This record gives sequence, structure tokens and C-alpha cells, in this order.
Amino acid sequence: MRRLSVQCGTRTDEYSAGFTCHVLDGGTLRILAPDKQIAASYPAASWTILATQPHEE
Repeated sequence: MRRLSVQCGTRTDEYSAGFTCHVLDGGTLRILAPDKQIAASYPAASWTILATQPHEE
């Protein structure tokens, strides 16, 4: 599984393995927790996915 890093403005948020991201119509980025609940939402044109890195088990 992979980890995910998202930059929004000057802030960088990191999510552990099992989190997924989806881009909605209009460009909003949604981060979903492993239980499929919305963990975060980023407005259109304000986010950048920096990296997905392998998860060390």
C-alpha cells in the first residue's frame, strides 16, 4: 500500500496507507479514510499531490 502527501497553500498533509483520493467534478479533491468516510476536502485549484510512497510493512 502507498502513503499520500498533499500540499495546499503552505501546508503539507500526509495520509497513511489505506487512504484514497478522488477528484470530483469541478476539481475538488477528497481524501477518504479506509472506512470510506471523508477525512479531508481541498477546494479546486488549491492542492497538489506531492507523492505517493510505498508503505513499509
